Amino acid sequence: MRIKIGLLLDNLEPDEYNSELIQWIDKQDKLEISLCIINKLNTSKISKIKSVFNKYSINRIINKILFKLVVLFEKYLYKFFFDKYNSNKIKLNNFQIPKIYVKPILSKKRIYYQYSDDDLKKIKDKKLDLIIRMGSGILKGDILFSSKHGVLSFHHADNDINRGGPAGFWEVFYRQSKTGFIIQQLNETLDGGNILRKGFFPTKIFFYLNQKFIYKKSLYYFKKLLSEISENNMLPNMTPSNKYNGKIYKDPNFLELFYYLYKTYSKIIGIFLRKCFLEKDTWYVAYKEKNHNLYNLDNLKVIENNKNCFNADPFIYKLKDQNYIFVESFNFKKKRGSISVYKIKKHSYEFLGEVLKEKFHLSFPFIFEFENKIFMCPETNQINEIRLYENISFPNKWKYHSTLMKNVSAADTLIFEHNGIWWLLTNIDYSEINDHNSELSLYYSYEGPLTSKWNKHPKNPLIIDPEKARNAGLISENNKLYRVSQKNEFGIYGKEIDINIIDMISTENYSEKTIHNIKPDFKKRLFATHHFNLNDDYIVVDCCKKNYFNIDNGLK
Repeated sequence: MRIKIGLLLDNLEPDEYNSELIQWIDKQDKLEISLCIINKLNTSKISKIKSVFNKYSINRIINKILFKLVVLFEKYLYKFFFDKYNSNKIKLNNFQIPKIYVKPILSKKRIYYQYSDDDLKKIKDKKLDLIIRMGSGILKGDILFSSKHGVLSFHHADNDINRGGPAGFWEVFYRQSKTGFIIQQLNETLDGGNILRKGFFPTKIFFYLNQKFIYKKSLYYFKKLLSEISENNMLPNMTPSNKYNGKIYKDPNFLELFYYLYKTYSKIIGIFLRKCFLEKDTWYVAYKEKNHNLYNLDNLKVIENNKNCFNADPFIYKLKDQNYIFVESFNFKKKRGSISVYKIKKHSYEFLGEVLKEKFHLSFPFIFEFENKIFMCPETNQINEIRLYENISFPNKWKYHSTLMKNVSAADTLIFEHNGIWWLLTNIDYSEINDHNSELSLYYSYEGPLTSKWNKHPKNPLIIDPEKARNAGLISENNKLYRVSQKNEFGIYGKEIDINIIDMISTENYSEKTIHNIKPDFKKRLFATHHFNLNDDYIVVDCCKKNYFNIDNGLK
């Protein structure tokens, strides 16, 4: 039985992201678009002008004009200089979908939309399972109950702290590390419906880019929600929105817009000028003997970077009483990483060379044992695979063993056994736009770690939050498991590290709790740290500072 969906629209030419969702629904066997409900609004120029003057003061109109000019400028900036998160627009006239036109009853300021009994009867007669709001207006009245599961809609912000709009602006204005989204079953409270999905993505450097990014990233979750509804013929569990007593956000006024322009474009110009001075974010690896205070990072011994390279993502491995640190060795000229290894002692280290190199980028050399053999699972995201390499002669010789997953955009994979089951934690970008900071996913295997038959965890993604999701190491200590995670901040990748104890992992559930935070304050001039690992003898960490004119003067 197919789920019958109605689309509530302002016209037959939806924006690019709604267009992508419509095209996806149209290809699903268990979903069908049964009705387009088009708001019949007076769109003449005179009507629009009257509406603006009825709705806003002169002051507010001037502010809106200025804001539109800023958006126009940022559209060009986005078009020519930044990664694109676009989809193709469609025209619904080209789709064989029944259409009805309804005339909303507008409030005085044309904000709230209600519908006549005649229009509501037309909609109810179609016996829709759900309606997706793709148009304007805050809905009131019986339209909210005119389908089996009500009206579903996006709100692109964290509705606990931000209601209103514009989507993606105020997070940049306040330089927040993340921008939220919810998918809600609407009620009459602005952005206060029952929450079906909620998550967060990294806030981008300027408004228009941030808006495009969150629109694209959040689309996957509406598709996933609709798939679940079609499988179960019911809505998943919902969470009521928290009571909100905060500000209802609107377009910025002149002073807010001036502040936004100053803060945002001084940062962008600063980035450009620093590039002129050959600024490079340079990562370093450092280690120390382990003691009773695991997280005291005083007196670290720094491993010197090789020429034109930096080291990052360190994992420590012990074999026959000798400790080794495997690292990503990133070559600035080739713009690609390979895997290198160092033999370490308390006061000295020895570079043993590059041990794994491919024609694509490698990083995050996670190592584990299985059936008395040693395997490495480095990041191989550039070829959209999760791969394993087997050790032939430790520590220098490795060969490709197998591909665990294909056609997956995944980074920083951890593989381990717990309670007789093998687990794989990884950072998958479901939107395929190269964001691996937002989502943490879990897979499990009853057939060992070398199989390609990994089962998806039913709660994937476990986490949708750039302050928590990205893997930064794994610790097994005193029969307890700890996932190390990156904490990204506005404009800073890998700002801090959190240590999280895994207090529940099963084929049905997963939970963890943060027990410690590590800041980049253990050496001078650091601004980031994004990896932490240990064994019985040593602690190893990475950290980052800025260098200029291709001069790497190390850490002090």
